[in-house]
Amino acid sequence: MPSQEEQNGRFLHRPQQDYPAATVAEFCTAVLILDWFREGRDIEAEMYKLSTYLGHSEPKHTFWYIEAVPELMQLAAARAERQVLEGAS
Repeated sequence: MPSQEEQNGRFLHRPQQDYPAATVAEFCTAVLILDWFREGRDIEAEMYKLSTYLGHSEPKHTFWYIEAVPELMQLAAARAERQVLEGAS
């Protein structure tokens, strides 16, 4: 049973009770990052902005999204490989 404060809407976010909502948020974040890769954006700069928006204390807590989604990991690896090859030229 929700407390009186919860019923009055004073609690805006209770992650321990919002597992399905968190999963949707994680999916949407992964899709957003996929779009950044496809658009050729500066991923590091975008991730710093996203980290701030999500309220993460450090960007490294946001970068796990790339590792969590196989397609993102493939795109990140391909981009890193291109950067290494371009730097060697």
